[in-house]
Amino acid sequence: MAEKDLDFAACLKEAQELGYAEKDPSDDIDGGDVCYKVCLSALTAFGKIADPSQVDQWGIRHLTKEDFAWAKANGRTIKLLGRGRQAGEKLSLQVLPVMLKKTSLLAGVGLNFNALETDSASLGPATFVGQGAGSLPTAHAAVQDLLDLAEGKKEIMQSAEPGQLTDEEEQTFYLRTNRADFFQDVVAERISEKAFLTKKLTLAEISSWSRKVGTRRPFWREWQMSKVVKFGGSSVANSEQFKKVKQIILADPDRKYVVTSACGKSGQEDHKVTDLLYLCAAHITYDVSYESIFQSIVDKYMEIKRSLGLKIDLAGEFAKIRQNMAQNLNLDYLVSRGEYLTGLCLAEYLDADFRDASQVIRFHYDGSIDLDKSQELLKAQVDPGRRVVIPGFYGSLPNGVIKVMSRGGSDITGSIVANAFDVDVYENWTDVSGFYVADPRIIKDPVQIPRVTYSELRQMSYMGANVLHDDAVFPVRQKNIPINVRNTNHPENPGTMIMNDCSELDAQEPPHVITGITGKQDFTVITMVKSHVSAEAGFLRKVLAVFEKFQISIESVPVTVDTFSIVVQTKKIERYLYEIVAELQQDLHLDDIQVESQQAMLAVVGRVMRQMPGMSGKILSTLGDQQINIRTINQACDEQSIVIGVNNQDLVPAIKAIYQQFISEERVER
Repeated sequence: MAEKDLDFAACLKEAQELGYAEKDPSDDIDGGDVCYKVCLSALTAFGKIADPSQVDQWGIRHLTKEDFAWAKANGRTIKLLGRGRQAGEKLSLQVLPVMLKKTSLLAGVGLNFNALETDSASLGPATFVGQGAGSLPTAHAAVQDLLDLAEGKKEIMQSAEPGQLTDEEEQTFYLRTNRADFFQDVVAERISEKAFLTKKLTLAEISSWSRKVGTRRPFWREWQMSKVVKFGGSSVANSEQFKKVKQIILADPDRKYVVTSACGKSGQEDHKVTDLLYLCAAHITYDVSYESIFQSIVDKYMEIKRSLGLKIDLAGEFAKIRQNMAQNLNLDYLVSRGEYLTGLCLAEYLDADFRDASQVIRFHYDGSIDLDKSQELLKAQVDPGRRVVIPGFYGSLPNGVIKVMSRGGSDITGSIVANAFDVDVYENWTDVSGFYVADPRIIKDPVQIPRVTYSELRQMSYMGANVLHDDAVFPVRQKNIPINVRNTNHPENPGTMIMNDCSELDAQEPPHVITGITGKQDFTVITMVKSHVSAEAGFLRKVLAVFEKFQISIESVPVTVDTFSIVVQTKKIERYLYEIVAELQQDLHLDDIQVESQQAMLAVVGRVMRQMPGMSGKILSTLGDQQINIRTINQACDEQSIVIGVNNQDLVPAIKAIYQQFISEERVER
């Protein structure tokens, strides 16, 4: 079903034609065959006899293409597994479909092969793989059983005792039902209108819930998941926010790896700790007293310690920081202390391990992240069985000297940790509920974006939709780990999921035509006019060389037959504008050159726009209806975004007009 995108009936028919399924396949598809194997394996491993009729059996008859699509979109595949373990004197035996990471060994077992995975004190983990269906494997097994009986190798049955079954293990279930409202008390994460992930439940509990409404049977997502959770400065601004963070983490045992920013602002009159530390450094440089500023930092952390009843030696930590400030000031060390102190407090409050980022996050000497070395250090120093807190924003150079990232770098730290441990989800908790189609400061109550591709995110972020640090994407995108942007103050909101590919989920729940509308003001457009410029070889190179000389990056290059425009940010060019214009005129022998400032760039982004003929025309027509003058237009061949130049004063009206036409009216129709 996963490989060929077939529905269950078509897949079963093909399996029967190949001889992998019997004419009456009930035992195969309803879990009976696997159940017998689990009971026999338990007899061999534990010396206990289990009654197959008492074992929970959940087959694959109920699975749909949509289930496989969701699994694929989340880097998983579905396998029917039997599981057995000894819990004291009792046995825990279960048969049900499981969502496995595609990188796991069991996920790669295909066709008519079976696999047996064991873990024992003497042998450790081991996996055995072999054919489990077809004429030759079946005949071989039958002959071997007869030989074993003839040689008396089945005496284990005579000494075995009946095993008492138990069901105490809690798991996360994927549940699909038309009665999602009925299950609201056990929902942990909503996937679509009809599917969600449950809180940790036993198989008996989820069976009881399912029977009440006659829902399709649920199945495990995986035996064990793991998540990185990163909390921004607003999420740890004071003791009350610390309490929210603890509730979020304890609500999901899979939230094992915690990354924290420094304490942010508690209100309008408050200040971010990192800002105050930079200010202290500036005061030291200019030989001005920093005592009152530093004391406000001390007071903030002491209040958190007092309110939460912590025992951490903050006085000793601040003494070390003061000593560094008084002797040989290391700026990166000083400004990283906000994350360091917040991490220490949070680790104690959560009863978690603490790992100093300087010991596990490594930079190259050129300032870039050494991802491989960071992964090696993290795996060597983090106990996978314990929750751990790691401060964000900083690490160390190979010589041990502390090095900080650019502002907002805690996002990057979380991404590095997610990459190192190959987690299922990277949750980034902040003060907004994910991404919105438009800026809430412009559009009242804009539509929240449930999912967005990394490519769309990049384009939206570049044009001003800044929720996540740009450099946080690469380490997780490399391993196809989704990022879930969530709101610490509204943890019930599912936020926005950022993924490599949204196509499977889009097929189940079609997205809006437009994913996001965003823009930035204060650009300058330099337009050059020259007859037959399009036929002049090397003209573009000569133009770009002038801008390169002044180290100015270019935003866009609209071109027509005899005109050539360069769009740049005004703040980057205003210092050199006259020199650049003079050189362009002199080197290129232009017929005319025009400079227009006070320009804005509006970006309309959407992965499904390419499927809508005439979309660009409709957008331009909408702006024309509002008497908004269009200065430039730029669209790549992938048709994922349209960038439109307008006057500064027209940016907000343009965003409102497009939102009203393509989002508000579409929402009413839905």
